[in-house]
Amino acid sequence: MYEIDRSGQLIWQHADPDCSHDADRLTNGHTLYVYGNHDVKGDACVKEVDTGGNLIWSWNPLDHYDRSPYSEVDYQ
Repeated sequence: MYEIDRSGQLIWQHADPDCSHDADRLTNGHTLYVYGNHDVKGDACVKEVDTGGNLIWSWNPLDHYDRSPYSEVDYQ
């Protein structure tokens, strides 16, 4: 994931091979993004990293939705 200014200069980057989409810069300078691009159950989650790329927070939907009726959904 890259942040590039209008003149083409690299401002910030973070390497996460499973970053899929929807990266947003928060007011505290951290970046929030959706992780997981394999479309399998348990793959997608949300991560927050600081300006140095250190994991600050993450949310995994299976921690909350791996029960009926959601657990019966076929993701294949």
